[in-house]
Amino acid sequence: MAVEQICRSDPFLAVEQSMLNAYPWLVGTPDGAVDLRTGNTRLGRAADFITRQTAVTPAPCGTPAPNWFVFLRQATKGDDELQGFLQR
Repeated sequence: MAVEQICRSDPFLAVEQSMLNAYPWLVGTPDGAVDLRTGNTRLGRAADFITRQTAVTPAPCGTPAPNWFVFLRQATKGDDELQGFLQR
């Protein structure tokens, strides 16, 4: 209720729902916005209106992820082709 009252008193603060997450492939992280199609990170901008946020920063490419690979092996019952698909 308070948010609605604030927006009514200052229309500059109000946004339309269609403006939120207008770029569906962007996700917020503590280091900035990550484009999930490319993996590129850039500084977030208020104009992005990102509401999806992770609690962690992505690891640099090539960082070992042993727990992830154990999970993939278990979840796919060792199916290498399915593991590759899920990673892509």
